[in-house]
Amino acid sequence: SSWSPWALFLGCVFVSILLSVATTSSGISDGAIVIFILLAVPLWLLGFSIPVLAWWSVASRRLRLPIRRVQAEGWLVAGMLSAFPAFLANSLLTPGMIPSSWNAIQTDMALIAVGAPIIEETCKALAIILFIPILRGPRSGFMVGFSVGLGFALIENVQYVAGSLLGGPANLAATTLIRGVGSIPAHALWTALVGSAIGGYVGSRGLNMKISLAIARTQIGVIDAVEKMGVDVDGDGLRDGFTETSAFLEAALSDGIWSARDPKHLTDDSQIMSDESGTALISRSIPLAFCLAVFGHALWNGLSVGSYAAAEGAGFSEAASLLMTVTVVLCMVISVILLTLRESRNHSPA
Repeated sequence: SSWSPWALFLGCVFVSILLSVATTSSGISDGAIVIFILLAVPLWLLGFSIPVLAWWSVASRRLRLPIRRVQAEGWLVAGMLSAFPAFLANSLLTPGMIPSSWNAIQTDMALIAVGAPIIEETCKALAIILFIPILRGPRSGFMVGFSVGLGFALIENVQYVAGSLLGGPANLAATTLIRGVGSIPAHALWTALVGSAIGGYVGSRGLNMKISLAIARTQIGVIDAVEKMGVDVDGDGLRDGFTETSAFLEAALSDGIWSARDPKHLTDDSQIMSDESGTALISRSIPLAFCLAVFGHALWNGLSVGSYAAAEGAGFSEAASLLMTVTVVLCMVISVILLTLRESRNHSPA
């Protein structure tokens, strides 16, 4: 069931809340502490991974694209891998660009609300480009971008949820809920906007076919070179290299050919990641989509970090500052959820 990941996720949050109540009550028992220690690792594993699966099921169900499992895994892995250069750049590159005269708040805002969004959205966009050959239009681009963003969020969530374990069950429950419901779809949404724009650009110009042909010709050139050295690479008993015409190659890579994808059935390539007509798509240029992604990311990070500091600077009490921060975070989470559902609906078939 598509709701199973959500049920499991809410179950983890509920267990964390129960443990929080048990370990913070006046009559705290050693048993409650032991139970939390035993459940810490399972709750950590489920807390950072299940929300990713849950949000992916939401997007795939709304977009109704026939997606092979290996494709989805590839997109998620690409997003996960894009997180590592982003983390290195955030840790090593941007701190050295901050003037030493800036105070702590200015430094944090520059790193988190300016540097991180630009670096992270750039790394995720580069990951989307790896899948240009399979993009057919905005809808497929949105799904690829959404998945890449989820993969990135998965790695980022490992760090935050693991760190929340040190704060006890209450911190774990709050972090798991906020990041699972808000931060994860935020990462996916920003990247999906870029993916939709890239998919629309590629699909309108047939670049996916041109790139596929270029890759195929390069592979054939390598085979020809190796077979000229006396090695039968393709196993046809000859050493003549690729003997078909270029027209055959173009037909083989076109959307009309049928190829075996699974021993149990055949799959038409035109049905794999195709963008059907009748979708209410919003056409955006790639630069505009990237700027929207960076702006949304920067706004999320900036409000998350700056709301408490702004409240304190305005002279609010600690309780009022905390209440203001919680209110801002709640509004951001609701906004991201609504935007994610809206964009996925706009990219779904009519």
